[in-house]
Amino acid sequence: MIQKLLTYVELRKVKRRRKYFNIPFPVNENRQVYLALSWLFLAVKKNSSKKSLSEKFVEEILKVIRLKNSVAINEKVKMIEAANANISNAHFRWKFLIIL
Repeated sequence: MIQKLLTYVELRKVKRRRKYFNIPFPVNENRQVYLALSWLFLAVKKNSSKKSLSEKFVEEILKVIRLKNSVAINEKVKMIEAANANISNAHFRWKFLIIL
């Protein structure tokens, strides 16, 4: 289940020439799991229905398994789209560049 939420890149801010650039970086396994769980908990917090926390959590996990409009999956997609949009800044950290 959590494999559907794992991402392989994230954006980090790097300062070069008095400017901050968002640069895509590869993510290690521990960070991947952390990001996936934080997106799950963020999705549960955004759910404003009057259900218990455990029911909201189960509901979100089922959405992820079924790949149906889950907030957690949307967060992952936003991260990947932002990394693809900023891949031109990767030359600031060229040794970390990976092909998306």
